Amino acid sequence: GYSVWAKLNQEYYDKIINIAHTYKEIIIVTDDIDMAKFKFKSIKNLKFNISRTVLEDFTILRNSSNLACAPSTFSWWAAQLSISCKTVYMPSEIYNKLGHYRNSYLKLY
Repeated sequence: GYSVWAKLNQEYYDKIINIAHTYKEIIIVTDDIDMAKFKFKSIKNLKFNISRTVLEDFTILRNSSNLACAPSTFSWWAAQLSISCKTVYMPSEIYNKLGHYRNSYLKLY
């Protein structure tokens, strides 16, 4: 939502939107629900998690079977600590700065 990284990575989000159409259910975890609804309006199978607590958001991300990381360290940490995530989508800039240390399948954009 408010991240400078997010504003610099619009192309990454466009790629994630194209991939999102292939999944049956998608949960968007965000601190900016209006922007997320606007950005992901072309996707029909969306659910939005309206942030109640940081812990709740982190738990949802960490327990995802597939995770598209935002260009932030918050979702990067969720990907690192996940035990159930099979695929991680990550902006290449985040990977180049921080790496990825889990055994899940990593796709860089």
